[in-house]
Amino acid sequence: MKFISKVLFAALLPLLAACSVTQEVKDDVSFEGLTRIYVEDISNVTQLSSYYMNGEEINAFVKADIVSFLKERGYEPVADKASAQIIFVPIWNFSMKNPLTDNPFYGGDINSTASYGDYYLLNPQYYATLEVQAYLPGREDWVWRGFSPLNMDRQNATTNMIGEQVRWCLQYFPPEKYPSRLQIYKAERAKRLKEEENPFSHIKPEGEAAERANAASGGGASAASPKADKPKK
Repeated sequence: MKFISKVLFAALLPLLAACSVTQEVKDDVSFEGLTRIYVEDISNVTQLSSYYMNGEEINAFVKADIVSFLKERGYEPVADKASAQIIFVPIWNFSMKNPLTDNPFYGGDINSTASYGDYYLLNPQYYATLEVQAYLPGREDWVWRGFSPLNMDRQNATTNMIGEQVRWCLQYFPPEKYPSRLQIYKAERAKRLKEEENPFSHIKPEGEAAERANAASGGGASAASPKADKPKK
């Protein structure tokens, strides 16, 4: 039973790692030595305003919190986007809660849903989660992005919630200094696969086997060449 439990846990490790992902980074990207940053305004402010009324104010807090967080990590915000080494783009992602379970007028049948159909128009149960993407000059697509798992609705859309959203998004930036659990898992998996290519790599040859291995690698005389005679005493 213990063996089965260990096998199941090992099989679930990739899934557990993926479930906790709040960061994605392209494999060929490095932010080493880059310090100048620029934060763009959120593009989907119109959609946010239709749900929260004060979308402009919310987005102003988001931008200010992103700048403040990155400054604490040693980055320098610049006013000119062209001079920035990293460009951050915040985005709101919108979803809708289950309309039946969240409707206080729902009585368990279709008639109650139809009777209070206007509820969905007057109080749509939308929530938003924040995503922050990072771009490098000369590259059209994002090279890094962080996510927040927090759901912000009309009832909890506070400055504290906005700050928490930003911290969730940027907690693993830069990825070189703050690797996520997924990064660690991928690095360990790559190392394990490389070791499995030659399971006997830790065994070092000795004696004549070592001489032949050295010769085959070009580190000594050819294995086919005769040995030099030892000088006679």
